[in-house]
Amino acid sequence: MALFITHNIHAQNKTEVETITFDFSQATDSAAPKKGTVTVIGHDRNKAFYEKKLKQAKKKKIVGIVLASLGGAAIAGTIGGYFALKHKNETSGYSEFRDPDFLLQVGVPASVALLATGIPLSIIGSVKEKKYRNKLKEF
Repeated sequence: MALFITHNIHAQNKTEVETITFDFSQATDSAAPKKGTVTVIGHDRNKAFYEKKLKQAKKKKIVGIVLASLGGAAIAGTIGGYFALKHKNETSGYSEFRDPDFLLQVGVPASVALLATGIPLSIIGSVKEKKYRNKLKEF
């Protein structure tokens, strides 16, 4: 005797059908518990879903790397520019940019903001990319 149950699962705007089969076999001894097996058919995510998620994770990782690179270059340029302006003011005594400290006050926070955004974004993207790549290997 077998019992078939079918119900719909609504997940992320997609309807998936899950079929569960129960097999109630009669045991030879009436005192023994009944033996049953469960078979689940068709309840796995779409391959296209994981491919889409993998593509998004790759984009997130790349954006994070670009932002972190820009932040690193900006902080190096800020510090280099500060010392160049400071040296020019000390040697020539005249510069159109009279306050090199202003460069540090503006450049360092902007550079740190780029770094603080880019590094976590690239790490999260990399972790998710690995996760979804492993999920796709199962198909």
